[in-house]
Amino acid sequence: MRRSSGGNWALEKYNPVPGVMETAPASKGYAGGFGTDLMLKDLGLAQDSATAVQAAIRAASVNPIDIRVRKGELKRLVPYTFPLRMGTDLAGVVTAVGADVRRFAVGDAVYARPNRLRIGSFAERIAVHRDEVAQKPQSLGFEEAASLPLVALTSRQAMWTLPTSSPGTRC
Repeated sequence: MRRSSGGNWALEKYNPVPGVMETAPASKGYAGGFGTDLMLKDLGLAQDSATAVQAAIRAASVNPIDIRVRKGELKRLVPYTFPLRMGTDLAGVVTAVGADVRRFAVGDAVYARPNRLRIGSFAERIAVHRDEVAQKPQSLGFEEAASLPLVALTSRQAMWTLPTSSPGTRC
């Protein structure tokens, strides 16, 4: 997904957890409501300043859950606020870190799957909690790395929830 340069941007703030997050300078991203057209907007950058890793997004992947969120199929499970930033997986370069962040530095290549209340990888920048970010493997490009977080999480969850199998057993 490519970002447009220029145009008229609506300035709206994004703060899914009032009282916990603060609003940083705007970041252009794709947002909308359930069943409405996605629009490219200037949205505030939600972050918890002490534990946040801010990244310039170089690649984002589209997953089936993004489509379900877009259609409103998860609205009973997750209390999203609007405008809703879209996108759950990303890879990018660290542009800033909070005071309590030790594992990352500006310039590090990273990939992430933000918390379900902080989605928003279809944007220029994002701030995610330090525990939701990992160093991007050097052997992978940004596009390849962005395709992994949700797939890896789903695989891990399947391994933990499937019954124990023995050799020759089919799942």
